[in-house]
Amino acid sequence: MNTSPSATRRTLSTPRNRRTTGVLGSAALLGTIVAALSISTPAHAAETPIGVPDSALRACLNAALDQPADAEILPSQVSGPGMDLSAHCNDAGISSLEGIEFFTRLHFVDVSGNNIRDVTPLGALGRNLTREGRTLSDIHIERNHITDLSTLGDLVVRYYFFAEPQQATLPAVRPLTPVANPLVNQDGSVIIPVSTDPGFRYDPTSNTFTFASFGPKVLTWEAPLTPGSQTYTYSTSGTLNISVTDIRGGDTPTSSPTATATPSQTPTSSTPTGPVSAEPSVGATPGTPTIPGTATASASATSSPVTAGGATQNPALASTGLGLSVPLFGAAIALLLGLGAALSRRRPASGE
Repeated sequence: MNTSPSATRRTLSTPRNRRTTGVLGSAALLGTIVAALSISTPAHAAETPIGVPDSALRACLNAALDQPADAEILPSQVSGPGMDLSAHCNDAGISSLEGIEFFTRLHFVDVSGNNIRDVTPLGALGRNLTREGRTLSDIHIERNHITDLSTLGDLVVRYYFFAEPQQATLPAVRPLTPVANPLVNQDGSVIIPVSTDPGFRYDPTSNTFTFASFGPKVLTWEAPLTPGSQTYTYSTSGTLNISVTDIRGGDTPTSSPTATATPSQTPTSSTPTGPVSAEPSVGATPGTPTIPGTATASASATSSPVTAGGATQNPALASTGLGLSVPLFGAAIALLLGLGAALSRRRPASGE
């Protein structure tokens, strides 16, 4: 029987189609296996670790998770069902709380006695807890450097909320320079500081204060913590330290601006090395003797001792310009006048 060419082509193409179908089936099976493996892989393997820059805080939070101090912390470890974590991080040298906002399994936080100034991450923790329908039980932030509590406005605490005392240091200022009051309560209201320094002034209009005198200054504050705890009443308190400096940047002026220089401060080049010549008094013609009795009272009153060779001379020597005292000069003039009168009387007698 003769076979047509078309039939032969169909017969030859059949094995090829079968091979193609087999390859496609193998690929589908491999894809199914890979998908199954990816589903069975633990979810936390693809998680991005939580950043906790402060090494002291990271060590403390890892201790709460029962793992090494430098271990990575994954979101699935610190969030999810239950609130079974406690962070006992007091007196640990912590400066930053960044990263703690993701720990929604926390029910107790103690970061007292550290170097904390910014509590914004705790406010973020409060928002995250509220979003999950949870409430922090206890918190301790006392003995830090916190002056602004308004960033904790979203933090709800059921029982214990310790926030006092705090201690902060402000940059140095000059006298009477207005300083912005940094004290803010949890609800955003202003806390007014006080000081026993007599030069202290607080301006409620601008919420600033000034000091009139130099030196280290101390301000204190105490106010009810609002809203604070849902169960108990707490306060916030502390001290503010500030140094009031002079224009040279020192804490206290070293000398009065009008103080005169001491002899050791006088330049040696301006000190006379020889006798000081006596200058004539104001208004007198150099070389013209002063006639006794013509000197005015003001001239004698304004004359001052003149030093020559280290010795103090009589003030009258400077008024004559001849190195003679006024009494001797007057006596010489009187003697000359007397001799002239005697000679004038003898001349007529000799002519007769």
